[in-house]
Amino acid sequence: MSRRRLQALATDGVLRLHVIGASDDEDDQRRKLLVRDSLLAVYGQDLAACQTAEEASRTVSLLSADMEATARAALRADGREQDVVVRQVYEHFPTRNYNGQVYPAGVYHAVKVLIGPAKGHNWWCVLFPPLCVSGYGVWAEPAECTPTPSPTAPLPPVSESSPQPTPGSLVAEEAPRLSIRWLGMEWLQKLFGLGG
Repeated sequence: MSRRRLQALATDGVLRLHVIGASDDEDDQRRKLLVRDSLLAVYGQDLAACQTAEEASRTVSLLSADMEATARAALRADGREQDVVVRQVYEHFPTRNYNGQVYPAGVYHAVKVLIGPAKGHNWWCVLFPPLCVSGYGVWAEPAECTPTPSPTAPLPPVSESSPQPTPGSLVAEEAPRLSIRWLGMEWLQKLFGLGG
């Protein structure tokens, strides 16, 4: 599918974060979370201050080289020299529930962070509105931790490499809510620009 078509299908007003580990090796998965934490610690407040997803996207565009350098420095401090690429893409995400706010399966604008060959499990969240960062600059965990079943997209299995709460993180305590949708109606609403 062309980039233009993906942009047309993308959910407006949302900017996702997608970090992909170098491999599924335990150390690479730990380093993936280290990169996530370093990027959110350094740039989270700047992105949280943005008023729109477009402003957040422009901010990432201006800071992407610095973000790559920050991620490489975090890896280097952990004893690993590895390339990191930060780019903006449009890609499909499954349905997720962040503290009661359901983001339906669909195409979203995302900041994609590729560590090394990027062949490992991934981690994602919502950068705008700022659901990845608390008001104090600490990584907040709605962190895709509460999957909502979706008839249109299978959810990835939860594994030991899934993000775990860290001291000081916020953890959603609500039970997942079932989101029942009719795909045909969603398509018609999108086609005719109807809310709902």
